[in-house]
Amino acid sequence: MIKYIFTGIAYLLLSGALMAQTTISGVVTDGATKRPISGVSLRSASGVTVQTNKEGQFAINISKFPDTLYITHVGFMSYKTQVNGSQTYYNFELAQRESELEEVLVNTGYQKIKPNEINGSVTVIDNKMLNQQTGTNILQRLNGVTNGLIFNIGKRGSSAVALFPTIFPSGGSVLLMVR
Repeated sequence: MIKYIFTGIAYLLLSGALMAQTTISGVVTDGATKRPISGVSLRSASGVTVQTNKEGQFAINISKFPDTLYITHVGFMSYKTQVNGSQTYYNFELAQRESELEEVLVNTGYQKIKPNEINGSVTVIDNKMLNQQTGTNILQRLNGVTNGLIFNIGKRGSSAVALFPTIFPSGGSVLLMVR
């Protein structure tokens, strides 16, 4: 009976040794600059995933061969290769992915907005409409032309503030668009 127990334990230990994993190692570099790339993901078809260190080096355990390695990194083309266990060290070179960003619009505060994109009243004033009024400054020329603004141009004492008219939006938000 003891003989069978020892034989069973020996068989279990030997089967574990027979199913040993092979370590595949190597380095991943940039194909253009030949510099190592850190943080590259290497995933085997069996589901084991590792990342390269800051020197671009990796080591991944493969349990059965042949297996497929999927190599990916942001800004580089994905790479797929077969490994068969006869070679245990690999040098992978990734090609940079050429991509263009969309055009970026920098907003400086002066915008062109369509009236259907705005909440509230919109009054569009072009040169023809602005030239219907005469005056020494732009606010005097806007008086009576815009539907959503009321101007109080009366004098309010002798301070410097009395020189400027008071503008009140009537009935909600108003946006003036001068062309």
